[in-house]
Amino acid sequence: MLTLSMRVLNKRLLDTAKRKYSDSRKAIDGWIVTIQNVCPKNYFELRKTFSSADLVGENEILICFDIKGNHYRLIAKMDYPNTAIVKDFVKHSDYNRKYRYKGKK
Repeated sequence: MLTLSMRVLNKRLLDTAKRKYSDSRKAIDGWIVTIQNVCPKNYFELRKTFSSADLVGENEILICFDIKGNHYRLIAKMDYPNTAIVKDFVKHSDYNRKYRYKGKK
């Protein structure tokens, strides 16, 4: 039986984040392993695994994942069920300046 797994695109951005924020390495690697082992069909299924994931973005729908106890935020565009495209990785303190919750102005 074929087992599907989600691909993570733009891992280079995560490699850069791990170098810049060395305390995030283990958490980023854990997120990669977890996301590669789920194949959610939609946001609601994704939240079964990542309960704190939030919708963000103004021009496109993105998902915000809390990383390392909410110290960092990983922003990704999801192409369910096959691909997670990493768009950004920011410190929690910088997050509110860059992103807003979907539907709130």
